[in-house]
Amino acid sequence: MSAKNQPDNSLFENLELRDGVLLWRSSGKPAAMKKNNGFVVRYKGVDYAARRIAWFLIHGRWQTGHFTTRSGDALTRENLISVAEANALSRRRRCACCGVSFAAAHASDATKYCSVACSATMRQRRARTGCIACGAPLGNAAGPRCPPCRRQDEMERRLARKYGLSLPAFHGLLVRANYRCEVCGEAPGTGPKVDHDHATGAVRGILCTSCNVGLGHFRDDPARLRQAAAYLERRR
Repeated sequence: MSAKNQPDNSLFENLELRDGVLLWRSSGKPAAMKKNNGFVVRYKGVDYAARRIAWFLIHGRWQTGHFTTRSGDALTRENLISVAEANALSRRRRCACCGVSFAAAHASDATKYCSVACSATMRQRRARTGCIACGAPLGNAAGPRCPPCRRQDEMERRLARKYGLSLPAFHGLLVRANYRCEVCGEAPGTGPKVDHDHATGAVRGILCTSCNVGLGHFRDDPARLRQAAAYLERRR
């Protein structure tokens, strides 16, 4: 079992986190190895959980809890999450009546309301007169908000959760970019994408889907992009 005690600082000085992978600085080789159901870094005869090491390199503090990843095994700021936080997030709900965030009893709990009072209020609103946010007709929409207001709420939560952005800050990025991709200059056909540094989580700007995916495939590496440009110039 991986030790939870903090290793010597010399271990962190000998490691670097590049593209979500732990590497030895001296050789550039992967430092993590497979053990049981996870990856560990062996140092001075002791195995340390790779995710815990990555957490320290990203956040600068040692945590003793268990960690998991939201998708895949990439050890990045936005992908790493403590198991306790993941469990808490899986139980979070937004009340379909008042919009207040609350914790359900367990992850599979389908409760929609934060209280008995909100549940009763929704039963009384079956003859709805309009969206509680903007007053627009609800028609057959489920819940107390119209579809546009619901989509805006979802966007606000996603921007805050994934990028730490508020909706006004996001609109500020759009204005700065003149509502166009900051790489190719074209208007994003499928909606603007927030570009961010996968190592630090810092937001960089607004891109179209193609440019955003392209930077990801090139691992956000300027050297790779310059080599690709040189290759295309030679083949013309």
